[in-house]
Amino acid sequence: MLTKLYIENLAVIKHAEIPFTGGLNVFTGETGAGKSVLIGGLDAALGRRVSRDIVRTGADKAIVSAVFESEGEELILTREITSEGKSSGKINGRPATASMLAETGAKLCDIHGQTDSLLLTDESLHLSLIDGFGDYSTEDYKKSFAELLAVSKKLTETIKEIETQKENIAWHKQLRDHISAYKIAPDEDEELDFLYRNMENAEIIKETAKNALTAVSSDEDGFKGAYQLLFEAEKLLNEFSENEQVQDILEDITTAQIALESVIPAISDFAESADFDEEKAQKIRSRKALIDDIKKRYGGVEKSLSYALDAAKKSEEALLAITNGDETIEALKAEKNRLLETATKKARQLSKNRRETAVKLAAMIAEELSELDMKGVRVEFEFTEGKLTKNGLETVRLMFSPNVGEELRPLAKIASGGELSRIMLAIKSAASGFSGGTMVFDEIDAGVSGRAAAKIGRKLRKISTNSQVIAVTHLSQIAVCADNHLLIEKRTEEGRTYTAVTPLTGDARVKEIARIQVGDNITPLALENAVEQLEAAKL
Repeated sequence: MLTKLYIENLAVIKHAEIPFTGGLNVFTGETGAGKSVLIGGLDAALGRRVSRDIVRTGADKAIVSAVFESEGEELILTREITSEGKSSGKINGRPATASMLAETGAKLCDIHGQTDSLLLTDESLHLSLIDGFGDYSTEDYKKSFAELLAVSKKLTETIKEIETQKENIAWHKQLRDHISAYKIAPDEDEELDFLYRNMENAEIIKETAKNALTAVSSDEDGFKGAYQLLFEAEKLLNEFSENEQVQDILEDITTAQIALESVIPAISDFAESADFDEEKAQKIRSRKALIDDIKKRYGGVEKSLSYALDAAKKSEEALLAITNGDETIEALKAEKNRLLETATKKARQLSKNRRETAVKLAAMIAEELSELDMKGVRVEFEFTEGKLTKNGLETVRLMFSPNVGEELRPLAKIASGGELSRIMLAIKSAASGFSGGTMVFDEIDAGVSGRAAAKIGRKLRKISTNSQVIAVTHLSQIAVCADNHLLIEKRTEEGRTYTAVTPLTGDARVKEIARIQVGDNITPLALENAVEQLEAAKL
């Protein structure tokens, strides 16, 4: 039950703290006084969409708090809306999103606005009337249907994928066979690059050592090494060996020959020690050329070996999928048929439940309408069976006959605005026995007057025996039925207009009932009639 609504800086309302009681709470007031703002404020607290325009001119933000009593505990839903359009929420002081407010509010309060009656003309929503009234759940069926949709989607995608793969089967085979035939390991290109660099170094070292050895020791025709040249130089100078200067030179030549005799084997050993295997080098060159070719052909934009290996793996999977394609498709078809059978079975049970519930609901709506001065009406739900959808096997529309002897016709094509309001009230009344929460009616009296309005008032009071009811009305026939009558009126203070909300009792309430009946020119007779109407409403 809603016990209090606190509003600050919301449209024309600067500040209001509105108390509510159990039973029927009724708001009255002149047009434009701010009755719709109150409903908008409650909407905001319940997490519904709001506009920044709702913030009072000149204020930084608007604040709305709705205080509920639920299962013996107090529950406070708060919403703040800034002038920039940002909003934040709280539940019992803890931060909450708008969706959290909405989820909590939906369990506490059902708001019927001025446009909700028009929803009855939307036949796509008629099925939800039955489901909302029934004592069955649609979730089990919806789960089965969702599973059916998922498998159907997978089957379609699998067929399409396999057909696409078949178009590229030659490419997949070439890629797979080319790479798998050479047993290429991941990162093999990096290993080959390392070996190739070392191989090149060894080859250069060996070739350089050989050239150095030739330069020192060669005595082949056409090329004489340093050792041979020193020998010839010694032979030539020996003719002048008696010359002391030549003797010194010959001694230096002998020293050089001795040094070269030790250098020659050292260079030879160094050349032999260079680890270069021509056969192994050729294998490395061939393997590297092969890997480089594969990277160029299959390695993508970056010519990557890992990309090529991954592509080969995908080709292998594609070929396997093609090979097993028929088997996979048949398995999916079998699963789809199984789920279709299960979903259809659940849909037929759901249809049975709905048809039984529809008969009961239609009878209750007709009975409620009879009490709302619409005697002789007939109400039926028309079922049309079709293919499976997320909602089941059928579509439903509410059929209506306003007078005895007239055929049933679609509600949207026959009901007037006033009739739509009373039909919606009848539906709410039929469901109220299962409610126990708060039901809000914003101008449910649209399009009605006189005796029908009086019956709507009594109906609202009847509903309020099981559920707290809050109603906004322009009619005295409804206002007199209230357990808690609240007046909404505009006032001016310091050049600004603001709205005040005042609980009415005694003479103040009598005066407001009279104003609703005759306007601002309230006569003693009007006051007397108001008293009589209030007394009659107690009966």
